[in-house]
Amino acid sequence: MALPIEDEVNAFLQRQSASYVQNVRVIDQTIFVTVDAQRIAASAHESHLTSKRKLAALSRALNERFNLDVQISISSDEASAKIQQMLGEILTLRFGEAVSEITVALLDSETASVWLDAETVTDLELVDQIAQATRDALKVFALPKSSVHVQAPVVEEPSLLAILRETKLRAPVQIEQLTKALEANFRLPSDHWLASKLDWARKRGLVIRDHGGSFHLTEDGLAAVPAGRGRSSSDVARALTLIKRRWQ
Repeated sequence: MALPIEDEVNAFLQRQSASYVQNVRVIDQTIFVTVDAQRIAASAHESHLTSKRKLAALSRALNERFNLDVQISISSDEASAKIQQMLGEILTLRFGEAVSEITVALLDSETASVWLDAETVTDLELVDQIAQATRDALKVFALPKSSVHVQAPVVEEPSLLAILRETKLRAPVQIEQLTKALEANFRLPSDHWLASKLDWARKRGLVIRDHGGSFHLTEDGLAAVPAGRGRSSSDVARALTLIKRRWQ
C-alpha cells in the first residue's frame, strides 16, 4: 500500500536531514513547509541549522521528487504558538471540539497561513462559520492578509478537470468570474486556492494568462477537457455561453 503523500514528504525530509522543518502539509498540488526562523543562519554549517540558499535547494528537490509546487514559510515558534493558542481558545469556546488541530505559519507581519482540521464536521454551514470566525480573529490579531484552509469531509473541491472545463466555457475569463462560476457547484477552500490551482496549471502548460489578467486554455489544456457531442459537452456549452454573453 502506498504511503499517504505527507508521510512520503516527511520520509524524504528525513533522508535530507531537514530537522529544521517544523510542519508539512500537502494541499492539492502544493507542499507547504514551515521552518523555524530561529534555525536559519547566514550559512548552514551545522546539521540542525539551515540557510535561505539551502531552503531554495530543498524546495527544488521537493518539486523534482513529487512534481508538486512548494511553498516554504518561515515562522517564529513563539509567535506562531501564541496565535495558535488564541485561535484554539476562540474556536473551542464557540464550536466545542469541532476543530481537532490548528497549524499556524506566519509569512510576514500581516500574513499567516492557517490550517484547521475538522475531520468530524459534515455540515457545510458549520465549516463556513468556523472559517469566518477564524478570519475575524486573525483580523483582530492584525493579520488581515491571512489565508484559512479548513479540512473537512463535507468540503467538495473542484477537480482540475472541472476548473479547466469552466475556463474553456468562459474564456477569456477573469479569476473573479471563474470563482463565481465554480462556487455554483463546488466549494473553494480559501481566497487563494483557485489562484494556486491556476498557477499550477499555467506552469504545466494547460492555461495561459493574457496581459489583461484573463485566462485561456492552451492546446494541451483543450485536449485535456473531453468534448463529446451532446448538449452537455464542453464545446456545445461554450457555444451557448458565447451566445448568451453576446446578447447580454
